This record gives sequence, structure tokens and C-alpha cells, in this order.
Amino acid sequence: MANPLTSTTTPAQQCPQAATETGAAPDVCGASPAPTSGPSTLTWEKPQQNMPQCFVLPERVTLRAPSLHVLSWQSDAAEVVGRLKVLFRPGALPMRPLRALAECHIPGLQRLSDQLGTATSAQPGELAWSTEPDRDRLLAGGTAMTQAWITGALAGIGRARDGDDDSQKAKRAAVREAVQDLQDLLDRKALFVVQTLPGKVYAWSQHANGTTQPGHHFLSYPALPDAMVQVLHGQEILAGNGAMRRVIPRHTQGQAELIGAPVREREGQASSLVVRIDIFSLPSFPQPLIALTLYRKHWVTPRAPDLRQGNLTGYVLGRLAHPWTISAGASPQRLNSEYGELARAYGLDETVSAADLAAQRSGRAEVVLHRHTRCGQRVLTRVSERDRAEAMRNVARLLAPLGLEAWTGVSEIKACGAPTGTAFTALDQDAGQDILPRRARTPGMAGQPDLASDVLVIVHHPSCGAEAARARATIEGSTGDRVTVATLPLLTDGHGAAWQDTVQAIREIDIEQGVLGVLLIAPHGDQASGDRTGADPQAHRSAALQALIRQAQLPGEHLLPLDTGAVDPAGEFHRRLCHAWTHLTRGHHGALDSLDGVPGPSLSVDAPRVVLGFTAIQRDSGQFGRHFVALAFRLCTRTAQGEARLAYEDRTAPHNLRLTPWESPRQILTRLAGASPVTLNSDVNPRQRQAQYQRFVDQTIEGEIAGGESPLVIIDSTHAVNLWPWLADKRIDVENITFGALDHRNMKVLWQRAGLRLVRVRQDNAPQVILGGPVCGAVLPEQASHAGEPAQTCGPTRPAPRLLRVQGCRIPTYLSASSPARPAAGPRPLELSVLLTPPGDDPDQLAGLLGRLSSGHGGHGGGTTLSTPLSFERVIRGYLAAFEDPNLGGGRGGAQ
Repeated sequence: MANPLTSTTTPAQQCPQAATETGAAPDVCGASPAPTSGPSTLTWEKPQQNMPQCFVLPERVTLRAPSLHVLSWQSDAAEVVGRLKVLFRPGALPMRPLRALAECHIPGLQRLSDQLGTATSAQPGELAWSTEPDRDRLLAGGTAMTQAWITGALAGIGRARDGDDDSQKAKRAAVREAVQDLQDLLDRKALFVVQTLPGKVYAWSQHANGTTQPGHHFLSYPALPDAMVQVLHGQEILAGNGAMRRVIPRHTQGQAELIGAPVREREGQASSLVVRIDIFSLPSFPQPLIALTLYRKHWVTPRAPDLRQGNLTGYVLGRLAHPWTISAGASPQRLNSEYGELARAYGLDETVSAADLAAQRSGRAEVVLHRHTRCGQRVLTRVSERDRAEAMRNVARLLAPLGLEAWTGVSEIKACGAPTGTAFTALDQDAGQDILPRRARTPGMAGQPDLASDVLVIVHHPSCGAEAARARATIEGSTGDRVTVATLPLLTDGHGAAWQDTVQAIREIDIEQGVLGVLLIAPHGDQASGDRTGADPQAHRSAALQALIRQAQLPGEHLLPLDTGAVDPAGEFHRRLCHAWTHLTRGHHGALDSLDGVPGPSLSVDAPRVVLGFTAIQRDSGQFGRHFVALAFRLCTRTAQGEARLAYEDRTAPHNLRLTPWESPRQILTRLAGASPVTLNSDVNPRQRQAQYQRFVDQTIEGEIAGGESPLVIIDSTHAVNLWPWLADKRIDVENITFGALDHRNMKVLWQRAGLRLVRVRQDNAPQVILGGPVCGAVLPEQASHAGEPAQTCGPTRPAPRLLRVQGCRIPTYLSASSPARPAAGPRPLELSVLLTPPGDDPDQLAGLLGRLSSGHGGHGGGTTLSTPLSFERVIRGYLAAFEDPNLGGGRGGAQ
């Protein structure tokens, strides 16, 4: 393959072919010698400065896309495949085997389209992109792929079955006819057409506001990660982790992935290093950022089994890394044809049972299965700071001949003041006494019972008695006599009227002593009866939370039992208990620790007494269009109290918003209990949805200004950018802050005159950072990371995030980064962009204020890095998700 990146100063060096002719696992290529200058000379073995895991395309390097050959269905073949897709129920056409066959048969394969040419789009029929210059070889590969698909996955699908009615017989006959038509086209060699996209140079330019702009909407984004994986494939970037293998992307986005060889660890566990490559942009930053995320995927072994019910997923690690899936409904003795095709290609046993998959290997490939926890989450762990630094040093050396440079354009901002409280609170060393909600001393909450008489009720499934006892002992040991813990058993058929007795008992305790909250300890429904299989999936989670909120009118949190599949079961349960405890005592009450000192000495005018946060919960639905609920949160810096309000569609007046008053999250949940499920705007008109949301933001801000406040406004563009498009990187214009759906009014002068400050935050769109200097944090006993480095966990000593300013941005932009709080793969930094300040304000200090708010209540919900008061959105999101509204989704409730 031609080198897609060329430099005017550094000649490209070709990497040797990384696979043998027989398709064996790639050998480790010799590392390219390090140049005498440039990014590879960075010494990251013990980093003393902050190093983003990121590379940039310098101005002197141009993007040269190689000639790509597009394999597409001919019109007749596209019609037949489309007919098959219509005959099958949605998602039932066997496309997974076709993807596996494409990876095995198409030479020079670079990417596959997500629908394999069956989607109706601007590029209909496009199936795959390849660098194979020989047209005949490419067509032969596509023909072999289709023949294997017909004789394997499609064979027998249209056969008549006993008991078929007339409509089923007609449908099967139509399927047989379509399959035969496909076979006829194959025999006539009329399936595919090859189109060549000539190699061109697409230089990245800039939008009007300085944000980087791709030179070609398709080639520019995927070409960068594709060029990198071509170099890294077959290389060992971290000693002892084997050669990296490419995963063929099944999309056309700017993402790619490589997986290392399985590493057998202590206690019979196994894992592989994973490198994910993403292309990011930052507002007003002129270059694309090529970010690397490193983490470990854990595999099933006899000593570390998969503990949950559901689909089996994994990889065949051969010449490439081939993902495969076995549906949960498949017979345990029969695997679907996706794995069978890969097994035939690599000489594996295609008749093996699902139980023996993890032991499959040949001289050319081996099989690995994802390991899951009981709650269904894949077991992923972070890579130590030392190992990440070593991997980045090796990657920089390998990429240097391409002209890519390590990005070091960040500088740390020393924010004044101490953190505003603890993001995570451990229930040990009497720390629990410090986080109880100060309801009796909070203005506006008079009449609440004295805190010393509060009761925490633990409702537990019969199979979770040990966990209930552990939780009770932990809480009582850390809070002393300040909280009484009561336990109640949960009926195994926890539906409807069966909840009445439990709810009545809780209400009686609340009347007599005052209930702080209810902690529900129960497995997921599919694990909740007998051998923990076969129960109603929501019987012991959603039904319980609905009953607690609707009937008992009390905050509730769901806590899964001890997960023996976790890396550290006791520590992992303790962490989740900490999250649940913090939510019950803080999140549901809108309570924070003291915000003393927040104003700070460095803001030009009075510090904000009110902080507003805006976000949205959205869901795409084919039947109902796009739905969302508008969320706003308000933090009073004088009282350290948080409030929330929602806007949703008024069913009595369609397309009109119903706004709730400002209330504590607990009061909001109680108010919504009678209105759930709630939706906002079932109309599919995007312009109308945008107008509703923008009006909600405008009216909420206008209300604060009319009340004499000069709020600090934080908006989460991760979820709101589709509703307020001005928030997109390429559209932000700080001189023209407009609501496009509201007559394009420019709000800058009005808001600036009122002293308003506006900051955009964004999640999961920034590179991870290797933090220089010492790493702080509490450590759970007997817990360590994979590489032997002590694992950071939730505790009172968790440090505030490190605030890094991005150099070269016209709009002041920052990354709020911290060390991971637990052994799992750490989140990306929170991105902050200061869009509006009063004259004379220092953007660094304003960003520092938000960083301090992030180190307070933000993050206690299981990994979120959102600044307070946006961190309260997890409470609302979890509640709405528990009610299974088909028109609304997002987030998982419970301390999971």
C-alpha cells in the first residue's frame, strides 16, 4: 500500500509486510531507528510533565490519500440484496457472516460499510474499500465471499417447515427465489462493479472560526487512523504484549483499533492490550488531533469465566483481529456461521461447542472471548501511567517517518484554592459522618427531622443477604449513631400489589423516624430467581424503583450484589456502595459539601452566586422519531444547594413545553412520578425540536437575569449540540452568540451587559493525558493494577483534577484531567471552552473555578467528570431510564 502520509522534510519509510503468506499471526517487525531529533526523543519513562496521548499533523505534512478501489453491488445485485433485507425482520438478515467473509476473502481490505451496501444513502451499493490494484483479484475475492455466504449463511433459510401457514410459506418461497436470483447473478459474474478513487492530496484547512476542516468529507477522517494502523500492525508497542493486529473498521468514521496478543496473568486470568485511534477537533484549534486510548480487554479462562447471561462475543486473532458474536438464543452446541467461516479460514474446529471456544487455537490463529461481570459489563482495566508512557514513546518512534508529531501543546494552570469537597467518599475512617446531608441546617428545608434520627432502609433480594449484611456493617461502622440501618427482605415476585407491604413498612418508619433513602440490593432480573436465570428482566430493578418513588415517595438506589467476576470483587462492591451512599445522601437532595472560598480573588467582578447547567436526555427511535427531555440545574454558591427543573411535552397541548419549578432532585422525582413517562416533542421536525430547546435555555437564563443574578452558565454540548447547533466546533462564534431557531438573535451584548459567563463543556472528545509528577489517591487494601502500580480508588484523598490549557486556540479551551479513580479504563478529560466573560475576567481562573466544581459533587456517579451542578443529571437520568419509557432513554440507573 502506498504511504498515505508524506512529508516535505522527512521521507516516508515503508514498514515490512506484517503477515505471512499463510495468514499466520504477525511477527514482530523490527522497530524503526529513532531519529536524532523530533518527537521520538521525548523521555516518557518517568514523565515529569503532562503528556497528552495524541499526535498532530504538522503544517508541513500533507495528507495523500492512496488510490482506493470501491467494491459495490451492481444495480441488479443491490435490488436482490435489498429484497432479501425486506423479507427478513429488521436485523435478521445474516450480515455478520458476510462481514467475516469479506475480511477473509477481499484482498487489501481497508474498511467495510456499516450496512455492507444495503443501506439507502448518497453512496448506494458501496460494500468495501480496498487498496488492491488488481481489479480481477478484487472481483474474485468478492465472488468467493458471496458464494460462501449463499452456501453457508443463506442455505436452508427458505426451506418449508412443518406447521407453516400460507403467509409463511409464501414468504419462504420469496426468500428462496431471491437467493436463487443472487446465485444466478454470481454465475453470470454480474454481482459487483469496481470503482477507483484516484489518489489525491487533501490538505486540512480551517473554518471561519479557526477550527480544523477536513479536505475531503470521506477520505480525510479515515485516512489518518488507517495510515497509523498500517504502521502499527505487526509491531510490539509494549514489551511482553505481543504484536498488534488490525481490526477492520466496519464504518467510515475517523476511528480504528488494534489488539495485542493474549497475555496470561496471575491467577489464571488473560487480557490483551487495546489501542484505539480517534480523530478529534477542538474549537478554534487549527489541526486535527489523532488521539490514542490504551486499555486492556480481559478474556474468558477456566479461572475467570463469563458470569452473565447474553450474547457471546470475542475475536479470532489471526492475520487480523476478527470480531464475532454468538446470539444468546443460539443452541449452546451449535455456533452460527460467522464463527464457522472464520474457523474454516484459519484451520480451527468449526464444530466446537460454545463452552470450549476459549480453548480453540491453531498454528495460525487463536480464539478469545470477552469476559463480563454479572451486571453485563465487559471487564476492561486501565494501563498504568508508566506503561502508557512507554507505549507512547514506541508509537512516536514508529510514526516519526510519516511526519506525525506527538502533541505537547498543553500547559498546566495552577488553580487557586482547595477542592470544593470530595468527589468520592469512602465509607471508612469515619468519613461517612462528613457527607450526610445537612438538611436541618439548610435554608428552606425547615421542618425536616433531625439528622440523628434518620434511617437508611436496605431492601434486599433473598439471594443478597450477605451483601446486605456487609453494607449494613460498613455504614454503621462509619456513621456511628448518626444513621440507623434497617433491613427488609424483598419478595421474589416483586410486582404491583406485592410491593404494598414493603412500601407500607418503609412509610411507617419514615413517619416515626424519617427515612434518609432506600438502598435496593438485588441482581438483574435475568439473575434473580433460583440459579439467577429466567426472571422478568426488570422485576427487581425498575419495579422496585418505581414503587419506592411513586408510592413511598423516597429516593432509592439500586446496588448489584458482589460480582465475583470483577478484578477485585470486594473492592468493586465497596466502590459501588460508596456511589450509592453518596447519591442517597447528596445527589437526591441536591446537597454539596461547603463551597467556602469559591468566589476567589481573581474574577474581575463579583463571583457568580448562581451556577446554571444545561443538558438533555435524548433517544433515537424509528417509530417515534427523536425524543428528548430538557434538563437544567442550578447551584447556589451561598448555600451549597443544588436544584433542578425539566421541560417536557404537555400532553394536553401538543408541542408546548411544561416547565417544572426549581426543586431538589428528590422533589423533582416525586413530581414526575405521576407524569412518567415524559417526552418532549414527538414531532420529527428537527427545527421545531431545536426551537423548543433553545427557548427553554433562553427563558431559564432570562429568569435569572430578571431576578438580579449574573449566572455562570455551563452547557453540556455532548447531549445538546443537536438541539443548539451553534455549540458545534465549526459554528461557534463568540462575537455572535445566536439561537438559530429563534430568529438568530445575538445574545452576546445582552448577556455580557448582565455579567453572564458562558462555558461549554464536552465529554469523551479529548485525548487522555499522562499526568506528570506524583500520582495521589487512596488505595484499597489488597488491590493493585495489572502492571503492579497501585490502583486509585474512591476515597477522601482523591485529588482535584489537573487543569490544562490548550495552546493555539483562539477560544480559551482547557482539559480537566485526573488520574482514574478505579482500576477500570479511565475516562477522557472534560473539555472546557470559555465562550463569554465580563470585561477583565481571567479565563484561566474561570476554568479553574469549574475544575474545582468538578472535584466536588461531580464524578460521584460512577465515573462522570461533569462539573457541578451538571453532575446532578445522573440522578434524573437514572430515574427516567428505570421507567422503561419506549420514547425516552439514556443512562443506567443504580450504583453500578
